[in-house]
Amino acid sequence: RHLTAVASLSGFLFGYDTGVISGALLPIQRAFDLGPAQEEMVVSSTILAAFISSFVGGSINSSFGRRKAALSAATVFTF
Repeated sequence: RHLTAVASLSGFLFGYDTGVISGALLPIQRAFDLGPAQEEMVVSSTILAAFISSFVGGSINSSFGRRKAALSAATVFTF
């Protein structure tokens, strides 16, 4: 039951973050004078970072346990 809630919340937050980068894309484009392909790379990099971070998170879970890893991730995500 709790796992379902956490998974749902995680999916929502990932979608929210993707929406935030899409909303911030116009000022980023203006500041760095990006072309369309470069804009796509900026947005796609968030998905790549999430993929890579999942491997890092898995090793942290194995080393320190899920509770400590989840609390640390929540702290980092909050600030």
